[in-house]
Amino acid sequence: MNTRPPTLRATWWLSSLALTVAASGAPATTAQDWSQRVEADWLLAAKVAAQGGATEPVTTKNDAAGGCDGVKNGEWGFHTGDATDPWWQVDLGANHALGRVVVWNRMRAAARAARIQVQLSDDGQAFRTIYRHTGAAFGGVTDNKPLSIDLKGQAGRFVRLTVPGKNRMHLDEVEIF
Repeated sequence: MNTRPPTLRATWWLSSLALTVAASGAPATTAQDWSQRVEADWLLAAKVAAQGGATEPVTTKNDAAGGCDGVKNGEWGFHTGDATDPWWQVDLGANHALGRVVVWNRMRAAARAARIQVQLSDDGQAFRTIYRHTGAAFGGVTDNKPLSIDLKGQAGRFVRLTVPGKNRMHLDEVEIF
């Protein structure tokens, strides 16, 4: 069994159809505001693509890839819309013994990830929860205090992060070692 997961061969998926690719400004305060913001972001992305500013279409896979693109800025690398038990996952291509997961939070709404869970799967179908966060908000870039979870060599091919309940999920960056 390999002890190091590949870093560039991963594929990403999200549990929500309503994703935002590029956004700025204050977070939306109502569901209607949020829906309008997501739609505006998708329309902007489509316009950029149509004008030749993007080389590939915006997809959930493209958006989810922002969760492990190496960019840490305290904003979101990916973002779901309102969903029940929203999640983000990575397929490592094969089972690997895993050392730790480091989660860099979106700083302007850090409390949303306070109940984050880490799950592993060998087949992408049956997931086992291996970590449940305490409910305390955690940080990232601005305070240099990301959540670091020791996996103690537990093996898995798929690593999923989820937030239980009705919520939006957005993280700055996820690192798997």
